[in-house]
Parts: sequence; structure tokens; C-alpha cells
Amino acid sequence: ALASFFASLAAFLAALSSSAGSAAASGREDAAPTMSKQQGVRLAGTAATGFLWSMGSLMVYSVLPVFMREELGISNTKIGLLEGTAIFCASSSKVLAGVASDAFSRVAVIAVGAAMTLLVKPMFAVAPLLPALVGTSSTFFFLWLTKILDRVAKGVRGAPTDALLSDLSDRRWRGRAFALNQSASTMGGVLGTFVASTLMLLSRSNHSVVFGAAFVPAALAMVILLKVVWKEPTDQVDASGEAAAEASAKTAPARDLGREEAGGPRRVRLGATLRGVRKLSLQYWLTVAVVGILYTARFSETFIALRARSIGWPTASLPLLFSANHFMQSLVTFPMGVLADKADKHVIVGIGMVALMCANVVFINVPTVPGTVMGFALVGLHMSMSQSNLKALVSESVPGHLRGTAFSFLALVNGVALLSANFVAGRMMDWSTATGRGMTGAFYGGLVSTVTAFSVLLLKCYIIDRRSPPRTPGRAEASS
Repeated sequence: ALASFFASLAAFLAALSSSAGSAAASGREDAAPTMSKQQGVRLAGTAATGFLWSMGSLMVYSVLPVFMREELGISNTKIGLLEGTAIFCASSSKVLAGVASDAFSRVAVIAVGAAMTLLVKPMFAVAPLLPALVGTSSTFFFLWLTKILDRVAKGVRGAPTDALLSDLSDRRWRGRAFALNQSASTMGGVLGTFVASTLMLLSRSNHSVVFGAAFVPAALAMVILLKVVWKEPTDQVDASGEAAAEASAKTAPARDLGREEAGGPRRVRLGATLRGVRKLSLQYWLTVAVVGILYTARFSETFIALRARSIGWPTASLPLLFSANHFMQSLVTFPMGVLADKADKHVIVGIGMVALMCANVVFINVPTVPGTVMGFALVGLHMSMSQSNLKALVSESVPGHLRGTAFSFLALVNGVALLSANFVAGRMMDWSTATGRGMTGAFYGGLVSTVTAFSVLLLKCYIIDRRSPPRTPGRAEASS
């Protein structure tokens, strides 16, 4: 998994160098993506922080559901409510974080979220010690608060990171940039689940050891963020590009905010950012509608873990189940980003939705260990084809200076969708268990939601998009 990530990173940078070299040889200045050495370093650094944050999160979340269910005796409905509330709080925090990143500094806002992550991780390590001291009920509420804080920290990082990736990438390889970051995050998840499983076996299922170890990757991510990703705008252009940048600055319009370097002081005032929301395009809002409906099918992986446990999956090796999902994403995400840049992103996203439909069908009808692995792998395939490409579609439908705000509103819609999805999934799990159908209720709802999202995507592509005139990006847009 690690090898495939570094291979993807090497292929990404090599492709850019090849494109730039061939364009320079042919004298076509506008044919090459304009990426400085510093931009490449910052893209790699951003991917590395995502790798480490995901590693720490999966070390906790791959074993937390079973701990709550079997050690604390929490019902599926309460677990679903916890998951939904935590995700909603994370999405809500993205709103303010994205707007703040447009108004001030992208990396500064990300650093606030990274610091919160660093402070919250030790709280998980304390939770397994509390039942004997304060009781199960109080422990559950402590875990609820801890998970909400952890998800808020992720939300504070989320929208500014997506906007930063858009700022650092050219339109012609933006899908690959998002795919590289997504691939890194899933790679971190693979390593995190293996580490969690190993620690569970070595410590004889001591949850405090696993939760406490998650602090280490969070600390490393903070170091990389401060040392590699956080650069001043003057560092963005290397020596070979200074003259071109200087000439471009003289001819650029005064309000061409899309070309402003990412991560440094922003020229956009907060009031102007908020007023610019009404200028977001119809294509943006249609994409948000598709994503919002799709996210009602993306309930927490907690319910997949509970499904696996109900058919006899051992607790100590449960983190390995998550590896099937994340390993699939690690192998497929970057190739799907390359394909989407060359073809139509809507087609790739649509095929990914079909994969999610198949995953729900497998979870419902194949109650075996191989069936659970296959279903989770199909979920990983869906995420590989849709997650980064949906973000690329959003970034292409908004001006550069409103990207943080655009991702913020997208996060708010997603938060509402996921809150309802997790609560309903928990209720349906309790219903299916009570009626003798096993832990399958959530997957019926997921199947219906995915079919609905697929239908709306077809409506957008074949009715609305086809009526819109083709848009040819100008030179300023192509290099933003």
C-alpha cells in the first residue's frame, strides 16, 4: 500500500514534468501546467499530512464501534446518533473554516484544526479507564464529546485543505491532485488499521494502548504542516519562474484573486467573500445537490464493523476489515483521477455510484466473512471513483477566491445529510435485528439513497449540462 502511494506520487510529478517539458519544446506556452517547485513540495506535504491524520483516526475508529457496543452496551440507535452528530459538527465547522480561509490564510486555519486533533487524541486513551470510575453512561457521554471535538478538528482542516489543493493545482491536472491527496489519506488508513490490529493483539485488546498510540501520527502531521506546507507567498515561485511571474503580475487584473498564492495572507475581505456567495453558479449548486443526496447513503463505517462482528469476525482482527476498503482506494484512486482528467468526471462518479449499489446488495445478501470483505472493497472502489472527482467538479464550478466558501457550503449540506443518514441507519439496524433480518437495515436505506443520487446525476448530465454552452477556459483561468 505504501509502495503504491509513493508510485502514485512519482507518477504525478513525472507527468507534470513531462507535460511541461514537451510544451516548452513545442513552444506552446499555454499548453503546460504552471507549477513551481515549491508548489510541488507543498502538494506532497499536504498529502503527507492527510496520510498521518487518517492513520491516527483509523487507529481509533476501527476498534471504537465494538468497544462501545460490547464493552459499554450501547444500542445501535445511540451509536448512529453519536456518529451522525459528530459528522454534522464536523461539517458545520467546515463552513466557518472555509470562509475564514478565503478571508485570511488557508494554512493558518488548517493549523488550528491540526492543533485540536493533537489535543483530543489523548482523551480517547482515557475513555477505557472511565467505566470503573464513573460508570458506563458517563463514559459514553465522554466519548460522545471527545468524538465531536475530534470531528470538529477534522472539519476545521477539511474545507481549507480542499481549497488549498485547488489553489496549488492547474485545471488540467486538478483531478490528479485531489486523487493524490485522497490516495494518501486512504494509505494512512491502511497503515492505521494494521497498527491498531497489531497493538490489539500484543496488548490483549487493551483499547487505551491503541487510542494513546494515535497521538504519534497526529504530532508528526503537525510538524510537516508547519515545516513543509506553511510557506509564505514569496516562496511559491522558484528562481526559474520569477521573471514569468513578475510579467504576469503586471498584466493581471487587479481582482484576479484566483492567481493569488495559496496559504499566504488573503486580499479578500470577509464581507466581500460572503457577498460573493450569490455569484456561485447553477452548476455548483447542482453538484452540491448530487453530493448531498449521495451522502445520505454514506453512513458511518461503524455499521459495517457491527455487521462484520455480527457474523463472527474476531474483535482483535476487526481493524483488518477496514484495510480491504482503504487498500482498494489506495490502488484505484490515483488512476481514477488520471482517467477523470482525460475523460468526463461525471461518468467516473456515476460508475462509482453503481459500485456502491452493488456493495449494499452484497452486505444484505451475503452474510459471510468473504461477502463482508467484498462489500467493503466495493465501498472503497466507490470512494476511489467519486470522492476526489466530486471535489474537482466543485472546484471547477467556482472562482478561485470563493473556493473555501464553496467547499464550506458543500460541507454543510453533507453534514445535514450524514446526520440524518447515521440516525436512520442506527434505527434501521435496530429494526432489522428485532425482526430477525440481522444487521442489514442500514444497507437497505443506503441502496435507495444511492439509486436516487444516480438518477439526479443523470438528470444533471443529460438534461441540464447538455443545454449549457461549452465553456472554453481562458489563459488566466487555465493557470489559476
